[in-house]
Amino acid sequence: MITYIDFQPLIIKRTAEIGPLSIIAVVCDKGYDSEKNHVLVREGLKAYSIIPARYPHVPICMRTHGR
Repeated sequence: MITYIDFQPLIIKRTAEIGPLSIIAVVCDKGYDSEKNHVLVREGLKAYSIIPARYPHVPICMRTHGR
């Protein structure tokens, strides 16, 4: 399973190599679906995070519990 521990260094390294302003969107498979990954991409890089839900049958309100 891919986790935030694997994702964060990879994204930061690639951003440093190509420049933060050149990243518009980050596309990953559902193994990278976690709130920390979405926040890193959206708030840290100011880019779109296109990561499908790991468990699509669970409604969003059930996954986040309103937090």
